[in-house]
Amino acid sequence: MAAEFPVERTRSVETCRPDIVLFVNGIPFAVIECKLPKVEVAQAISQTIRNQRDEYIPRLFTTVQTMLAVNKNEARYATTGTPAKFWSKWKEDVADAVLAPLLERPLPESVKASLFDLAFAELGVREEVAPYLVGRQVTEQDRTLYALCRPEMAWAFTVFDGGVRKIALPAGVRHPRGARAGQTDGRQRQAPGRHRLARLGPRASC
Repeated sequence: MAAEFPVERTRSVETCRPDIVLFVNGIPFAVIECKLPKVEVAQAISQTIRNQRDEYIPRLFTTVQTMLAVNKNEARYATTGTPAKFWSKWKEDVADAVLAPLLERPLPESVKASLFDLAFAELGVREEVAPYLVGRQVTEQDRTLYALCRPEMAWAFTVFDGGVRKIALPAGVRHPRGARAGQTDGRQRQAPGRHRLARLGPRASC
């Protein structure tokens, strides 16, 4: 994971800095754009779509499977190439009892330093270290990050299908066999009781 990850723009020495990039074996897998609670998630969506354009940083998105736009109270997800109107809310019901133990564990100081200190130093700024809020309420942001960034989502429920990236909908997460049986490209009608995969966009070009 990298915060404020610098990527050089196409045919330029300028850089763009997605807020958070997640890696699997050094390969970019997910991009997360974060906003303050008072800032609409639509702004994060617009920024992520802009960064995929040829004149920005399309190469970063060649391998990216999942994109998220979040603030504390709202979250939307998509795959690369998805228009803004199709960014969706993840509807899996993640219980507070599952998330609470995770929220009680603050990041080790060494991990925080590797994530943030280097990024802030390169930007020439220094952020004051805020105390970790133990016992805080679970937010929509927490639920979505947990649901979509779990390791099993990467290896079992995200696929490249004929150049189209797909992410399993919540029912597929609970029933892998149903997810495989219910693959669709959005033009076929689903049989009752089957689970489906969302077609969220074409593969980004670079």
